[in-house]
Amino acid sequence: FASIVTEKEKVTAAEKALKTLQARQTETATEQDRVRKNLEAVGSESQQGRAFLIKLLTLETELDNLKTDIAAATEQLNKAQQTFAAFVKNMRVD
Repeated sequence: FASIVTEKEKVTAAEKALKTLQARQTETATEQDRVRKNLEAVGSESQQGRAFLIKLLTLETELDNLKTDIAAATEQLNKAQQTFAAFVKNMRVD
């Protein structure tokens, strides 16, 4: 039964990693919205506006990277779930 727990922990770790990335994506999108509103308020021609524009572009890059990371984490979770299901299915109790 220890091996079942070990395999299940792999699934749980993959789920946690995916949820962490999804939470970061939500936080980053919220921050991007805030920066976009600030940019609209001060305009892109001011010094503050240019700073907000740079931050907005940085956040956009981070969101793009998170999309890639989330896709990889989702794939890893699917593989872990499939491995766990196959492990349990092929397990024999003597």
